Amino acid sequence: MLFSDFERKMRHFGVEVIAPTGGGSHFKLKKLIDRAWVIYPVARHNNRIDNVYVVKARRRFRLRPEDGVSDAEFDAA
Repeated sequence: MLFSDFERKMRHFGVEVIAPTGGGSHFKLKKLIDRAWVIYPVARHNNRIDNVYVVKARRRFRLRPEDGVSDAEFDAA
């Protein structure tokens, strides 16, 4: 998935995208869930996000079908 698409989807669901510090390719996602900050680091390669990071981010931020966000709804965001 392209980074810009992934970033747009995360922001749509209230997840903050924190720009990388320094020259690295890793950035962080952050969201307040149940009165606790959830932070998840994600690597980007050639402006793309590997599917494994998309799946894990959806799990971490409760954006899966069992959490009430269908795959179609996530893809449309």
